[in-house]
Amino acid sequence: PPIRARFLHHVNSLPSSSGGPCFDRSFLLFGLHQGRYSIQNGHAHTNRGIPLLKIVRHINENNTDGLPQPDPADDPLWEI
Repeated sequence: PPIRARFLHHVNSLPSSSGGPCFDRSFLLFGLHQGRYSIQNGHAHTNRGIPLLKIVRHINENNTDGLPQPDPADDPLWEI
């Protein structure tokens, strides 16, 4: 079955919660919170999210090498 581009949820969220994890009832991470859903359907706070499978599919279709490896110079080690 096709993966929908977005899902709706009614979990309380605050401004700047975008990118926060969305877990199912068994605490399996399945998506990322994106923001408030603009069309209200009787719920006080309807939010939308992006399924992780959609993100993985996009990466695989648009980047044949997968995610780029981080450059160690971008994350220096600090010592005291």
